[in-house]
Amino acid sequence: MRYHTRGGTATSPRTTRPAMARAAALVAGSVLLLAACGDGDDGAGSGSDGPVNLVFTSWFADQELEVADELIAEFEEENPHITVDHQIIPWDDYSTTLQTRIAGGEVPDVMFLSQLWYQGFADIGAIGEIGSAASSDAEFDLDDFNPDLLDSGYYKDELHWIPYGIDMQVLFYNADMFDEAGLDYPDESWTWEDLRSAADELTVGDGDRVEQYGLIAQNDFGSGWNWIWQNGGQVLNDDATGGAMSSPETREALSFFNEMINEDGSVPGPDVISDLGYTTAFTGENAAMGIYGHYLIPTLEDEADFEWGTTVLPAGPVSRDSFASGAGYTMSAQTEHPEEAWALISHMASADGMSQFMELGSITPSRTSLYESEEFVSREASEAFTAQAEHLTPLPIAPEWNEYYDTIQSELEAVYRGDVELEEATSVIDERIGEILGE
Repeated sequence: MRYHTRGGTATSPRTTRPAMARAAALVAGSVLLLAACGDGDDGAGSGSDGPVNLVFTSWFADQELEVADELIAEFEEENPHITVDHQIIPWDDYSTTLQTRIAGGEVPDVMFLSQLWYQGFADIGAIGEIGSAASSDAEFDLDDFNPDLLDSGYYKDELHWIPYGIDMQVLFYNADMFDEAGLDYPDESWTWEDLRSAADELTVGDGDRVEQYGLIAQNDFGSGWNWIWQNGGQVLNDDATGGAMSSPETREALSFFNEMINEDGSVPGPDVISDLGYTTAFTGENAAMGIYGHYLIPTLEDEADFEWGTTVLPAGPVSRDSFASGAGYTMSAQTEHPEEAWALISHMASADGMSQFMELGSITPSRTSLYESEEFVSREASEAFTAQAEHLTPLPIAPEWNEYYDTIQSELEAVYRGDVELEEATSVIDERIGEILGE
């Protein structure tokens, strides 16, 4: 399940500071209550052979929900004393619903959380570290996980989050449009300048009306921020106490993207993307190239009336990195059944469990052993993702993510609309990030 596919990539459900503060107070109270009741164990606690009920929340839907429920059924069959109550919360309401439940003293045993949120839940004590359980599980190999993404699951030097799949991006292209323009298909030799030149040649219009854009790239933390990593820039400073958006490297990267929008006209701005739809701009043949994740492959396989291909992102001056993010499994810090809760996570995030999700074609697995599996390589388009997995930068996550992300998003959209100068916007962003992280 991709955290950004339900409700769009540009925003994530709000995890506001007042709501988290209220939840934190109740979580603290729950900890004290559990501690007070600890000596009265009735035999149904951690590691008990008696009946155990686990509450697991996720936003799985459609085929992914079917796979998840099949895996849960397997787990219950292997562990007949455990029952899993799999509660589905829609993506748009997920984070706020969990906050409300936590504030009411209801903390699920296992929670499927976006990488963007888990630190906020860890910060209030709602989820706990799971590194010790993972390390002591002989059948669970942490070394099999993509190191860039797994590293982002550590909060205050302890592992709190096990990734389900990798959200990253590669370059998709419409081969028919390249053929018509007489251009060679993009490949791993491409640089920023190759991309810009091809996007310009592939843009077709009449006066101010553009009928076909050369490139569709969203103005968000995904394809809109990849330029930053590729130019050696950062969003936050090294110790995550302030912003780094005003650095020469970051400004230069964002300026390159802005020029493609407002000077070349080969990339649509925020309002046009909103009208076209980010995904449908490519699938509907309104753009010759697009920067997307693995989730687009099944749609193209089923619906595309044109020849298409994928390749790694064009190289910038420093790297060809894509952002790395995703969703994953976490455990309640207050669960009465930590052994059973970990067993469920271990089962869901096992190589076998992940391969069943992978067969749907919608995720890039977070386990590197699966990159060469038949299920993954049978899709030729997946080869670009295997290669791109060597070039990743995790998103700059902190508990205050939503607050500083909203500032970055609104200021950069103003730049891409032509309303604000980039230098002014990045200065405002850094000032606001400093205020947020310093509060």
